[in-house]
Amino acid sequence: MKRLHVVGLALLLAACSPSLRPPPPPPPPPPPPPAPVVEATLPEPPPRPVGARPPTASRPPTGRPMAIATRVFLAGNEPVPGQFGAIAVVIFPNGSDPARLQQVCRAFVAVLDDSGEVSERLPDAAQMVTIWPVKSGSAVPRSGVVSSAAEADRLCTAAAANYDYLRAQQAMAGLPSAERLAPATRGPLLAAWAPGADFGRQHVSILRYDLSGIAGQQRLIGAMQVWKDKIERQPELWQSGWNTTKVRLWLSTQVDELGAQIGAAMKLVNDSF
Repeated sequence: MKRLHVVGLALLLAACSPSLRPPPPPPPPPPPPPAPVVEATLPEPPPRPVGARPPTASRPPTGRPMAIATRVFLAGNEPVPGQFGAIAVVIFPNGSDPARLQQVCRAFVAVLDDSGEVSERLPDAAQMVTIWPVKSGSAVPRSGVVSSAAEADRLCTAAAANYDYLRAQQAMAGLPSAERLAPATRGPLLAAWAPGADFGRQHVSILRYDLSGIAGQQRLIGAMQVWKDKIERQPELWQSGWNTTKVRLWLSTQVDELGAQIGAAMKLVNDSF
């Protein structure tokens, strides 16, 4: 019996001894750190190449017909297609520098909407169409959306090489002698008749926009954008023919708004004034 007590006591002491206890289980690993928050970002759109423009988007309905500044390449004595509220022509003097023609053409196609596309997609829109005259039989297409800089370069190389100086001179003959481009002037001159039925006539009001003093591709694009913006934002000036009082009042503000070089380049002329 005494021996049993001794054995029990020995077992009890062994259980209580720290060196004989089993080690405690290791602590659980810490939770993983939260995943970093990645903010979603939209890729930046690529810059639009000079001379290329996206197709005309459908525009929201308004209380009156939309007014859109458009463009067309017109060959020889081909009649102007469609009925337009006003018609303009890009006029260069004979023997102009081909590089200058190409620069202006790239601004022309980059800024102005294609007339054929506008007529198809927005048939009720009022258009002031600006003509780039080309020689009969040239391969320059009358209309079409230009979707890349390479396409614009090809088009404008052909449009410059086939520019119809004869038709341009016929259009310029409608201007008073003092308002025509001198032979040494580099141009171009944009001359606009309103209503479109007056196109090419003499002794009527004509809006004259001389870009001879505008140099550099981006400045030419800016000057062409002025032409587009004023046509589209103030159709009451031209949709029923030039309202001479309103046009002159409007033009008197342009030097301050646009700067002297562009603002002073635009004016309304007529032999009888």
